[in-house]
Amino acid sequence: MIGGFQFRLNSNKLQYDFVVHRKITKVVGDSATGKSELVTTVAMKDDAAMNIHIVCKYEPVEISRAFSDILYKKLKKLREVSDAEMIRETLEEYDGYVFFCDETFSYLFTDEFAVFCKYTDSFFVICCRAKLTNLPYSHAEIYQMKTSGKYHTLERVYDEYLRFPDLDESSIALIEDSGSGFEFYSHTIKCNSAHGKSNLPILLKNMEENEKYSVIIADGAAIGSEIADIIAFKKNAVLFLPESFEYLLLASDLFGDLDIDDQLQHTENMLQD
Repeated sequence: MIGGFQFRLNSNKLQYDFVVHRKITKVVGDSATGKSELVTTVAMKDDAAMNIHIVCKYEPVEISRAFSDILYKKLKKLREVSDAEMIRETLEEYDGYVFFCDETFSYLFTDEFAVFCKYTDSFFVICCRAKLTNLPYSHAEIYQMKTSGKYHTLERVYDEYLRFPDLDESSIALIEDSGSGFEFYSHTIKCNSAHGKSNLPILLKNMEENEKYSVIIADGAAIGSEIADIIAFKKNAVLFLPESFEYLLLASDLFGDLDIDDQLQHTENMLQD
């Protein structure tokens, strides 16, 4: 499925208008701004009396219409035996949708729902203020609901953090991983590895008074669940959050002979995992 499509919903009392870029879109914000009302209205879209009109490239569905207790138990058994091929076959019938849910969805924080997201070729709009540590989502796809009367739009919460800072010999970087990315950066700057994105806010929070980092580097495509804590504890460090290390390589002069600038600028137009 390809992202970057418009979602518009109109009813007698409500109007929503926003773009879905990636597989997971997270909507946060204060209560009474229309988050849960969006999910509820999608659930009632087939009720003629509600006069709900939706324009969307894919079929919008409230999540409970698809994810039942029966599916949860089936995925739990398949996950226990690590049968990825059978999981994919089981979930093929759920391809081609945009699933909407909020905090009231009882399976939201389960590993089984994470499997559903991973192996289903669909999009997910999740209205939830809590951290979704079981799901990989981009910090750039976290939005606040903006409301003006009946009109609702989405506004990005965080900067994209794509500018690499100027560094000197005293600079120290904290890197998310300990693999190829860490090896690459360590050739030009002193680096410490967090050994995983979930460790980044922990290390930053527990830094000694004399410790400091000049830059924090992580894969932006999956850092969404940690971004708020990283910002809270980063002190004066600059965030650098490219899509991924592989994305950074493709954008470098190493692959300058490839005509891929447009693809790199508009990753939402590529097939979503």
